[in-house]
Amino acid sequence: MALVICPKCSKEIRQYSEICPICGFPLQNS
Repeated sequence: MALVICPKCSKEIRQYSEICPICGFPLQNS
């Protein structure tokens, strides 16, 4: 499972998350 950095809170989150579980920022997955 790949990790990416949330652009809002800079925490590592799962690549295919729809929202950041830390800050709730909606992520756009391509």
